[in-house]
Amino acid sequence: MSNPPVANLDPADRILIDDLLARYSRAFDHADLDAFLDVFVEDGVFDSEMTGTFTGKAQLTEFFNDLNNNPDYPLRRDGQHWITNLIFTEVEEDRVEMWSSFMFLIAPDGEVRVSVMGEYDDTFVKRDGRWLFARRGIRVSGDREAKLAPAFKK
Repeated sequence: MSNPPVANLDPADRILIDDLLARYSRAFDHADLDAFLDVFVEDGVFDSEMTGTFTGKAQLTEFFNDLNNNPDYPLRRDGQHWITNLIFTEVEEDRVEMWSSFMFLIAPDGEVRVSVMGEYDDTFVKRDGRWLFARRGIRVSGDREAKLAPAFKK
């Protein structure tokens, strides 16, 4: 059996990608638009079956502001993204593809529960020594129509 693609990833780049994932989660969890935009390339794509596809900083800004100003948005509550099971599927010097699992945990009544869970399908590119999202794809696990709040239904 051959080595997995992650064997070709420099350990320093792996740390920088882990940091990128953490910065993305914090930006989303704290409704920080500037930090959210900072993790994407100029023509970056956010592609979610929950909310749609948004390309470039202008569309990402509109999406993020609309979502965080929507009172029906289920993730507005204090909560946390947890990203796990990272599998690097393709590794090049300045481009990486990765699959991972995620959960968004909330505790609106003091009891922690999973609000949304699913999978990410990401493409990262290295620009000026920084790893950034070229594309973040999101697929929700389970019966999404039964579980998603009205803010996510198309």
